Amino acid sequence: MRITDDKLTFWNENKDPLVDYYKTDCPEIFIDENHSKGDHQCNYNAFAYHISMIYNVVDADKNCHPQLYKDVLQVARIKIGNTYYWEFAINVFTDQYVLGAANNPKANLVEGKIMGFFSCI
Repeated sequence: MRITDDKLTFWNENKDPLVDYYKTDCPEIFIDENHSKGDHQCNYNAFAYHISMIYNVVDADKNCHPQLYKDVLQVARIKIGNTYYWEFAINVFTDQYVLGAANNPKANLVEGKIMGFFSCI
């Protein structure tokens, strides 16, 4: 992902990374593993990962509470001038995901699989 921005707005992650995480400049990745086109809010039908500048990953759980998702992404970023280059390695989970489970079911990724995927800042 390439993002050009002359001034980034950070959230204060030193206090609580779950407060106001959606109000700042951060990449957001939407994944709908089975391309159901269903809702991503307060369920695991699809995911909406907000990635902070220090690589915290936040999405809402089934109770609509923000949670840190440590098992979903590996992230790298470099900055050249006012352009940020982000790279993501993403674990793609099914809608059977359970927050905090040791072995969440990963999607079977095969050639030709159709998934919903969108990213933005």
